[in-house]
Amino acid sequence: EELSTFLVDKLGFTINPYDRCVANKTINGKQCTVLWHVDDLKLSHVDQEVLEDVIRALEERFGQEDPLSIQRGKIHEYLGMTTSSCP
Repeated sequence: EELSTFLVDKLGFTINPYDRCVANKTINGKQCTVLWHVDDLKLSHVDQEVLEDVIRALEERFGQEDPLSIQRGKIHEYLGMTTSSCP
């Protein structure tokens, strides 16, 4: 089962029609976004607990053979870019 199928069928996300590697779902009235490239994922939501729930589901499905590597914080390296949520 590939990631996009899992996100849609099991977690209720919708694939972005303009970018097939982005999925969105409204959770607790706020947008949760998962974007990916090969085996790199980026998740975002204002509520940390929502992120933990999505991560837990991803780990249960895809982390059995090789555990997921998770980075938290305001500054990230992703696909050769440095992103920051700091003002």
